[in-house]
Amino acid sequence: YTVSAWVKATNWTVGRTILSSVTSEYEPHIHIWTNGKVQIVANASDGYLPSVTVLAADTFYFVTAIFDGLYKEIRLNGVSDASETDPTYSAGWGASGHDIGILTAAQPFLGTIGEVWVWKRRITAAEDLHIYEKTKWRYS
Repeated sequence: YTVSAWVKATNWTVGRTILSSVTSEYEPHIHIWTNGKVQIVANASDGYLPSVTVLAADTFYFVTAIFDGLYKEIRLNGVSDASETDPTYSAGWGASGHDIGILTAAQPFLGTIGEVWVWKRRITAAEDLHIYEKTKWRYS
């Protein structure tokens, strides 16, 4: 599956979640960690995939996170930033639902989350770049 969102964080001193499971902080989630990097977590025991890019505060980014079996990828503003194939864990979302902008009550997203897209497949790089190009005028 793929999740894309326009996000602008004002503070990530304790980490700020973009998308998470409603039932468990140990299911896959996407957040901006305390170092300003986007991280996608397939499972708490699996570790995480961090972006190479450090996000600037108060700046909109188009963040795309891809979970496809053993493959994980982060794209920022329509361009691949980090990816890995992890043989230890195959990511999958539970059927219980998801929250946007919160992992726990102590960690609400501080900033703005604009449009959010969710697909039940891996979108192509061309599709991701197209969405970024067609919507970036709203967030500049």
